[in-house]
Amino acid sequence: MILPVEIRQLIAQSVELAAKAMQKQGIQITEGIIGNLITSQLLPPLQADDEDINNIRKQVESRTMVQHTPGIVIYDEYKRSDWYSLLEPHEEYFWERYRRFLIEEEHLDINSVNKLGEDTLINLMNSLANPQIEENHKNLVRGLVIGDVQSGKTSTYAGLICKAADSGYKVVILLTGVTETLRQQTQERMEEGIIGFTVRRNKSSRTDKIEEVGVGLYDRTKRATAFTSYDNDFKAGVTNIITSLQEYNSLVMFIVKKNTSVLNKLYNWLKAHNASPEDGLIHLPMLLIDDEADNASINTKKDKSDPTATNKVIRAICNIFNNTSYVGFTATPFANVFIDPNTPEQMTTADLFPKDFIYVLPTPSSYIGAKKIYDKDGEYHSSLRFISDINEPDEDELEQADETHMLTRPFYHGHKKEWEGELPQSLTDAIYCYLLSNVVRDLRGDSDKPRTMMINMSRYVRVQNYIKRYVEAIFKAFHHDVKYEFKDEYEDNLNHPLFIKLKSLWTANYDIQDVSLEEILDKNNILKAIDKMQIVVVNSGRSSTKLDYKKNKSIRAIAIGGLALSRGLTLKGLMTSYFYRNTATFDVLMQMGRWFGYRDQYADICRIWTSENSANWYKIISDATEELKDDLSKMFEDRLTPSEFGIKVRDESDDLQITAMNKMRSAFNHDIYFTLWGSIFETPYLSLNAKNNKVNYNAVLNLIQELHVDDIHFTKFNGGNISYAANVPKHFILDFIRSIKVNLKNIKFDTSQIETIINTDSSPVMSLWDIGFVNGDSNISIDLSEDVSVELLHRRLVKGNGCLSFAGRGSLGGTSDGKVGLSQTQIDRILKELKQENKGLRNKVWFERCQDRNPLLLIYLVRPKDLDDEQLKDEQLVKYVNELNGTPIVAFAIGFPQNTGLGASATHYKVNSTYIQQNYTDADDEE
Repeated sequence: MILPVEIRQLIAQSVELAAKAMQKQGIQITEGIIGNLITSQLLPPLQADDEDINNIRKQVESRTMVQHTPGIVIYDEYKRSDWYSLLEPHEEYFWERYRRFLIEEEHLDINSVNKLGEDTLINLMNSLANPQIEENHKNLVRGLVIGDVQSGKTSTYAGLICKAADSGYKVVILLTGVTETLRQQTQERMEEGIIGFTVRRNKSSRTDKIEEVGVGLYDRTKRATAFTSYDNDFKAGVTNIITSLQEYNSLVMFIVKKNTSVLNKLYNWLKAHNASPEDGLIHLPMLLIDDEADNASINTKKDKSDPTATNKVIRAICNIFNNTSYVGFTATPFANVFIDPNTPEQMTTADLFPKDFIYVLPTPSSYIGAKKIYDKDGEYHSSLRFISDINEPDEDELEQADETHMLTRPFYHGHKKEWEGELPQSLTDAIYCYLLSNVVRDLRGDSDKPRTMMINMSRYVRVQNYIKRYVEAIFKAFHHDVKYEFKDEYEDNLNHPLFIKLKSLWTANYDIQDVSLEEILDKNNILKAIDKMQIVVVNSGRSSTKLDYKKNKSIRAIAIGGLALSRGLTLKGLMTSYFYRNTATFDVLMQMGRWFGYRDQYADICRIWTSENSANWYKIISDATEELKDDLSKMFEDRLTPSEFGIKVRDESDDLQITAMNKMRSAFNHDIYFTLWGSIFETPYLSLNAKNNKVNYNAVLNLIQELHVDDIHFTKFNGGNISYAANVPKHFILDFIRSIKVNLKNIKFDTSQIETIINTDSSPVMSLWDIGFVNGDSNISIDLSEDVSVELLHRRLVKGNGCLSFAGRGSLGGTSDGKVGLSQTQIDRILKELKQENKGLRNKVWFERCQDRNPLLLIYLVRPKDLDDEQLKDEQLVKYVNELNGTPIVAFAIGFPQNTGLGASATHYKVNSTYIQQNYTDADDEE
């Protein structure tokens, strides 16, 4: 590069301003227009090379050429009236103020704001109840809006509230998360975007101060009234006020946390002061927004007629108004779609299942989600750093160690709330990298922007406070060395231990071209970047600190926490995440991913430290979520309703066995329905007992031998090198399934249920099977018989949660494994369909798009990669590999063709409380 970073930033800002001015005139911004604008700025004596120009171009494009995936919506009644679209032109006071705020203050891309106002919110408003019709009976519309984690759901529901207020809704109740920290954050954002003023308590003088904020600075007309404030949730004192909602000409808002006590106070006040004596109803249109709708709102009781307290009072609040629209917002909808849609339809008992509509928000191209990070080919996959220096205790250590040892041993997942041991070196490395990335932000001209590091390692408040003290010590030593021991000249620091460490970390973790190593490790640049660094704990404890981005817009902080960092809370400028948590449900894990979102101008310096096992889980969650969205898209095309979607989700546990058991209304003995047809199931998890693998290997040899006795031999599939047997009678498959041992972690590969289904299904499609041995990439082959030769797969083993798993891929098999057994005509047809539909290749497509094929059993033989230095420290893992004694690891996949004429099959799990705790219990409740 030729241009200094400051000059390059100025050019980019100038081009961006010019491009946005053109957008306001209705001009579509293209790559060519941006290129011309850049050229117009590079007048002599300025000189720039291709790398400079490309860097400027990418920065401007990311802010002015944002694209969106289409929104998806399914309805209970597809012939619904588009009441909002048919409204007479009316004043959009609230929306126009908020639109201006999003563009001028939040600096949202104008295309995204237009997409929100002219498309997304129009569809959502048409889905709500019409507030201008006086209902003769109770009307309750229930819907669910699905967005991505940290993708801007708050802006969407704030915009929806604005549109609703402009069209006639008089009351808005906004349910935030379960913590006061999150409620305050939401209150603040609603004050800025809708209400226009804030009331803050001066603790020293004990007086309240009212001031205009956000949209209130554009127009001081107060057209909204809030019964909550930043300092106060809805409280007992309010209930004594002799007033009613009908007395207000303005929009009335309640922003309350999902706390049963608070919600009951609200309900009692609404009923006492507002309900009509004739019918007991409040005759005002009400919109209830349930943020984080999968958390606390769900009825987790098995008895549908006796819901949990929070769920019950939310229902009651909805039902006291004669015209209510309930809209849940969540990024992890799995628990919501598991709500039983068949709850009795009396309004007093109807659950919060989104029977009327489910809407999937469009995703902007500028959003960085799980797919971009955890897919091997993802744009930001290089941001991942695996934590490999935490040694988890094995069963022997847990049995033999006394309590004192476990409280002081190095950090591990299952630590007690009194733990105070040694934290891993990787945490120190992550902190150093975060401090250095602050230098980059300063050099890029972002010195006035907030920056945050997140550390989420423990659910316990006491341990979080201990980690804070540990981090403070690390930072204090770092600051001391830089300030008092570093020299002003770069060359004079080359032999200093901290300087050597920082140089090594920077070289290993970053490939940044716009700033030099000399600038990064400059003493004065470092001190300036870390000046006024805050180290805070964010939790439900008394010592918790609020990250006040409003008072300190350029805040630089290291935030340590658990639950409070896991749901809803926005960490502005999040650049570095250190995440080591042991949670077993997909929805909880996704909510913990605070690193998803928008990282304008600093995405290249964001880093995520996590375990390799967690990274693999995120990949699986990402795939499951994409499949869920695909299902919703197909539902819209087929005009299926949300209630039918609910049934389908419960039928396809293949996709959605990923939330707490109690949220699925499950007991220890529980029938979970899932569809075998049109899918493939694998065994990526292995028992730590190597003897089980030996059993499976012998079962494979025995299967081949038995087939030979019956004169069934293997050939090469399609003339290639895959050993393959066609039209194998199903009794061979049944005998084989009965003989193998599959780890219980492979919930989707339940051998007892697969056996039951194969054995009881009399349809012709189950009678004949194909068997294939999948070849790998190790360049080592093994002959199992004269006609079966297999090239071994080469995979790294990862230990965690009581089992082994394969690392390096998001799943066991490849995307083409499932075509074994298909004719070339079938293969060509499926590939052509995918190309026409612009869809990617998944292993599942060979089954879901093919009815005229046999079920398929795939067998994988795996050679584990050599153990690295960290793995060699794990005695249990070393023992497992030694006991293999050269025998390849055996894994399986089983696929079933699409069969639209057959229904779902039931899997009945009998599990004990330990299994529930390990696999399904939501363990994210803070002490």
